[in-house]
Amino acid sequence: MGGMMTAIEQEEKQLRLTEERNDLFEYITAIDDIKSDSGKESLRLYTERFEQTFAPDSDDEDGISDKDLVFTKLPWEQLESAADKDACERFCKALAKKEDLLMQLEGQLEYHFEFSLEKYAFLAVVLSKVCRNLDETRLVLVPDEVTENEFWRNYFYQ
Repeated sequence: MGGMMTAIEQEEKQLRLTEERNDLFEYITAIDDIKSDSGKESLRLYTERFEQTFAPDSDDEDGISDKDLVFTKLPWEQLESAADKDACERFCKALAKKEDLLMQLEGQLEYHFEFSLEKYAFLAVVLSKVCRNLDETRLVLVPDEVTENEFWRNYFYQ
C-alpha cells in the first residue's frame, strides 16, 4: 500500500508542476513589452522559476536531468558576437512569415528531427511573444493546415 501512495503522490506532484508551468506560460504571455528592461527582468525571473519546476531528482542513470532536456534560452542568446546574435534573431523573425516551411509534413523534412513539444513549449511561448508574426502565422495555420505539434516542429527544425 505504501508503494501505491508513493505513486499517487508522484502523480499529484507532476500535476502540480504542470499547472505551475502553465501559469508561468500565462505570465509570460501577459508581459506587455518583453524587450523593455522590466520585460527582460520578468522573463528572467519566470525562466528561473520554470527551470526550478524540474527537480534535480529527475536525473536519469546517466545523470541527465529533465532540466537539461528542456529548452529555455532564445537561439541568439547562445551566440558570441553581436552580429551573429542579430542575424539569428532576424532569421527567427523572418521564418515566422514563411508559411510554406511551417506547413511541411514530416516526410518533406530533409533529415529526421526528434521533436517533443513538451521540451520546446517554454521557448515557443517566449518566441511567440518576441516574434509577433510567429503567433499570427500560428493562428492562421493551426489547426486548418497543420497541428500545433507540426507547426512548432517545423519552426524549430529550421
